Amino acid sequence: MSAVVLPDRLPDADVVRTQLDRLAAELGLELSARKDGRVALVRADGTAIAPWRDNYLRRYLPHLPMPGEIVMFDRSWYNRAGVEHVMGFCQPDEYARFLADVPDFENGLIADGIKVIKLWFSITRAEQLRRFIDRHADPVKSWKLSAIDLASLDKWDEYTKAKEAMFRHTDLPDAPWTVVKGNDKKRARLEVMRHVLSLFDYGDKRPEIACAPDPLIAWPAARLPEPMFDDDAPIARQAPMNSVDQRLLATAR
Repeated sequence: MSAVVLPDRLPDADVVRTQLDRLAAELGLELSARKDGRVALVRADGTAIAPWRDNYLRRYLPHLPMPGEIVMFDRSWYNRAGVEHVMGFCQPDEYARFLADVPDFENGLIADGIKVIKLWFSITRAEQLRRFIDRHADPVKSWKLSAIDLASLDKWDEYTKAKEAMFRHTDLPDAPWTVVKGNDKKRARLEVMRHVLSLFDYGDKRPEIACAPDPLIAWPAARLPEPMFDDDAPIARQAPMNSVDQRLLATAR
C-alpha cells in the first residue's frame, strides 16, 4: 500500500506509518515512540541510530574516482582521528570505531583498483603561529582563521598524539602515509609532485623528475618520531637543487 497525497489534503497517518514501518523493516530497523511524542528510528535491540555518524566514510563514495580520474580529498576524510577527537566533537567509541574501520575501507578501495595516496604536511609550532598571525592581519586570508584554529594553539601535544595514533592504525602497506616537511610550502609541493609522479608508469616519464622525493623533505610515517628541523634554516641540510628542480620551483613561484 502506498500513500497518496491529494491537493489541500494531508495523507492518511495510518497509511504513512504503515509505509514507514515497511521501509524501516527492509533496513532491519524499527520505529519507536519517544517520550516527547516524536518517533525515533532504532535497531532491533532498541538502540538509537545516527545515520550521519554511521555513514561517516560512506559519504565519500559518490566522489571516488572513475577509471583514469584523479580525486583529491582534504583532511576532512580523517577529521574524526584528529580535530573531532582532540576537541571532543565525537565520542570515544566513535573515534575507536573510525580507526578500526579505516583500514578495511581503504583496503576495499585498493582492491577495486584505486591508488590511495596519503600525505601529511608537517609544520613546526612556530610556523603554525606565524601563519595564524598572517591570517589575522591579512583581510584576504582572515576567513581561513576559525575559532577551532585558535583553540588548537593550546593543544599541540594532543594533536601530536592523535596524529601518531592515526599513523599507527592507518599506515597501510598498500596505502602508507607520507609525511612532508611543510614549512617551505613551495619546496614541499615540488616534492609531493615528484612523489606522486614516481608512483605511476606513463608515457615519456622523466626519471630525473619523477623519482623518489628528497628524504629530508618527505619520508614514510613509519619513521616516528619525526626528524627534527630548524625553523630558521629549513633547507640548510638538504641536497642542493639540480637544474630541473630550480626550473620547477621557479615556475611554482
